Amino acid sequence: MREFRFPVHALPEEEQREYLVALGDALLEAFGPPDIPRRRGLDELVLTVLSQNTNDRNRDRGFRALKERWPEWEQVAEAPVEEIEEAVRPAGLAPQKAPRIREIVRRVLAKGSPDMEFIREMDDAEAERFLLALPGVGVKTAYCTLVFSFDRGAFPMDTHIIRVFKRLSVIPPKPNVLAEHRRMSSLVPPERCKDIHLNVIRLGRRLCRPRRPECAECPAGPLCARRAGEEER
Repeated sequence: MREFRFPVHALPEEEQREYLVALGDALLEAFGPPDIPRRRGLDELVLTVLSQNTNDRNRDRGFRALKERWPEWEQVAEAPVEEIEEAVRPAGLAPQKAPRIREIVRRVLAKGSPDMEFIREMDDAEAERFLLALPGVGVKTAYCTLVFSFDRGAFPMDTHIIRVFKRLSVIPPKPNVLAEHRRMSSLVPPERCKDIHLNVIRLGRRLCRPRRPECAECPAGPLCARRAGEEER
């Protein structure tokens, strides 16, 4: 494996791209291809809103309850917010998420269909502005929607990815999260955004945990600034 200098974020852009591809290749070899979700428009957007500050199991429980009660998004748009809150309660923070979800659904339906195909007519900047203007939609939620529903070259970063990337020195110790989302999206090859995103999350959950990371077992070891003793403080 090629050796890279640290910190990675200070390397020339082409070397950063090569690093990210090398990282992605190492994780593919270790973990295999990830299961890539196939969700369209509002399904992906609302599911990602529900995922905020909870785990995947609770997120899925909340989303399933919502769709079982109102199979069509047009029904969600007209449902009482108190009933939406009751349905999504398993996902946590229901009093905050319920009114946001209803308003998101209403704004999307006012713009077009639930599959949000109108996004395809927007350039990347316009699509990002539209999504970020929706209530409760931050940059990670917007970028998840762009990459998984519309195959845009967007690289969303959750808490696992941010932690791993800090340790690898891919991003600075105190990053501007919006700026780093945009920077990573310009560096990760569009066709690799999904597998690298999902496999770095797997790495963060399995090995590169917040406490007592299992560095000796890590497939990214040769690419890690922390393991090399060159992590930024």
